[in-house]
Amino acid sequence: MLEKIFKKYGIILRNSVGTYRMMVDVIEDMYLKLGNSELKMLFFEISEDEKYANVFDDARGRSYKGVE
Repeated sequence: MLEKIFKKYGIILRNSVGTYRMMVDVIEDMYLKLGNSELKMLFFEISEDEKYANVFDDARGRSYKGVE
């Protein structure tokens, strides 16, 4: 679901071989392609989907292990 949301805004999360792109490249695409209102909508859509599923864990294929 996360990839669908980003793709809707023209941001591709995976490269041509199917692995996730570098974070800095994704952020740069967001910076270059999205205005303030689109960026807000992107995060709003993510937060709406997060109400029903953990979209980041689902995209990653495992639970998040944060730094303590």
